[in-house]
Amino acid sequence: MVESKDQWTSSLLAMTRTPSRASTYLDDRLKFTNHLARQLMEGVGGCSRVVYGVWLDGHKKPIYIGQTADAHRRLWDLPIGESHHLSNSFPPEIWRRVVVVQWGHLFRELGDGCVPIFAGLRDMGVAEETKQLKVIGLGLEHLLQSRDRPLMNRRTKRRDGTWGQVNWSRSASLGARAAPFLGPLFGKVDEVWKALVSARPRRNGAARTMPGGLSVYPSMVRVRFSA
Repeated sequence: MVESKDQWTSSLLAMTRTPSRASTYLDDRLKFTNHLARQLMEGVGGCSRVVYGVWLDGHKKPIYIGQTADAHRRLWDLPIGESHHLSNSFPPEIWRRVVVVQWGHLFRELGDGCVPIFAGLRDMGVAEETKQLKVIGLGLEHLLQSRDRPLMNRRTKRRDGTWGQVNWSRSASLGARAAPFLGPLFGKVDEVWKALVSARPRRNGAARTMPGGLSVYPSMVRVRFSA
């Protein structure tokens, strides 16, 4: 670990050794993250309710899984990192894949299959439709996280410099309580999720899209950087 840390810091120091180099470093990173954010925005289109996962190169399981009811804000910030913590730990230049499933579209396709979901949420005491949709997103996130156990989701930072461990099976969160009602919807979400995970990337790193979702490949993106 010491050797790898030295290599990392040496590279950063070389790229930021002078004010001019530091400025170029910022310019190039902004070009890359902006390009990636635009890929995500164009793929999401008009659907605001999504679940998403991020993979690192060489990893079979996602490093992070999240959900949002505001895809255009959250996915834009995902690589840029102004409020999202993931890119502060693992920079988007080393992300192998980002999968986004537009569960809002898939939910509408359920038709009458939505009825028992809403009934279950009402039994939980969640009666307002906007709140119900929010809880559905949390439930889908819980189901994906508890199955794949992403590294960035299964740990919580402690102030003594150690990690706490998340136990999904003991969770009493709204998402965990809603999860049992989401079987038909989760089946559709998981089908799209798995198809996107297995989709082969294009040579130029362009996004793969299909009904209900998209996959982008950040580590394959080629942006014209400064000389």
